[in-house]
Amino acid sequence: MNFEFKRKFEDLSGKTFGRLTVLRRVHNSVHGQVQFLCRCTCGTENIVAAYSLKRGKTTSCGCIRSENMHKLNEERREALKAYRSSQKN
Repeated sequence: MNFEFKRKFEDLSGKTFGRLTVLRRVHNSVHGQVQFLCRCTCGTENIVAAYSLKRGKTTSCGCIRSENMHKLNEERREALKAYRSSQKN
């Protein structure tokens, strides 16, 4: 007897997770994980594992991290300016 076991997967096409909108299913990963092609609100497309989307581990292409770092750097710059101006007086 030759049985073929196939994993059932939830089709996430059209659903949104954070900034990512699922476009379509693509090939499984080398480890057999179900993957989807997603488009971020910034326009970047990435392949993301289904479990990562469903568990909230991946919510953007990485643009959120870049934006947060930019904001943090601006805050640090402003704090440094304020510190330097207080030292002059």
